[in-house]
Amino acid sequence: MTLNKERRSTKALLKRTVIAIAGSIVLWLAWNYFFPKSVIHYRLDVTFEVDGVPVTGSSVQKLVVYRVRGIGHNKASWHTYGEAVRVDLPGHGAVYVLMTTPTPDGTYTFSTKGRFDFLVSWACKLKEQRGDRSWDDFVRMVGQVSGECKVPDQYVPLMVRFIDETKPTSVQRIHPNEREKSTGKKVRFVGAKIEVTDEPLTSGIDKHLHWLTEKSEKRLTPGYTGSENPSLPDTLKHSYFWRHES
Repeated sequence: MTLNKERRSTKALLKRTVIAIAGSIVLWLAWNYFFPKSVIHYRLDVTFEVDGVPVTGSSVQKLVVYRVRGIGHNKASWHTYGEAVRVDLPGHGAVYVLMTTPTPDGTYTFSTKGRFDFLVSWACKLKEQRGDRSWDDFVRMVGQVSGECKVPDQYVPLMVRFIDETKPTSVQRIHPNEREKSTGKKVRFVGAKIEVTDEPLTSGIDKHLHWLTEKSEKRLTPGYTGSENPSLPDTLKHSYFWRHES
C-alpha cells in the first residue's frame, strides 16, 4: 500500500513538473513572439594617421534592440553596452571615442547623449532597409546584420583626450572639423567603421582611467550638482566611457 502511494506521488510530481516546464516554454515562446529581441556584438574601429602611418583603436560593443508595446511607445528600444574606443597615438597621447554622439552639425549637449544607441542603424542604414516590415520583423532583422559598415563623419561619436589622464576635469574635446588641430599637425583622422563579430566585449579601460571605478561619482566633475553653463567635464558621464548591463 505504501509503495503504491509513493508511486502515485512520484507520478503526480512528474506530471506537475512536465506541465510546469511546458508552461514555461509556451510563455517563453509567446514572450519572444510578442516582444522580439535582437542582440549583436560589433567592433568599432577608429583610425588615425600619425606621420602617414595608420593607427587604429578598437572596442567590441553590444547592441540590444527589443520590441516595446505601450501607450506612447509602440516601437523599439535601443541600448548599447561596452567601453569607449581608446586610440593610442604615438607621441600625441590617447584619443577616446565615447559612447555618446554629437548632432550632425557638431553640437554636443546633455540632450544628445542617447544618439549613440543608433550608431549601428546609421552606419548600416537599417532604417532604409526596413521597407514595409512591421516593428516586430524589423527588430528581428537587426539581429541578422552582418559584415562591416562605414560610419559617416556626421555620426562619428564624441572624441576627447586628457591633458592628464589621472585628472578627469582635464578632458578636452576633439572637434569634428578640427581633429588635426586638436591632436597635432602630424595627426590626421581617417575614419571609423563597425564590423559585426562574435568576439567578447572589450574591457580594461579602467586601467587607463582609474577614476572610473569611483562609484560615488557619475560625472567627470567631482560632486557636480548642476550649472547654468556646464563645462565639458560637467556634461560627460562615466557611462560614456563604459556602460554595463545592470
